[in-house]
Amino acid sequence: MRVCRVIGHVVASSKHPLLAGQKIMVVRPEYEEGGTLQ
Repeated sequence: MRVCRVIGHVVASSKHPLLAGQKIMVVRPEYEEGGTLQ
């Protein structure tokens, strides 16, 4: 498992059929101490 911070959501007018009804989030991995990975 990876610790990540959600930084946004993806909005698209067209998605692959397998993603219908699913939410896609943009995440940034973080260290356990709270700093972000570069």
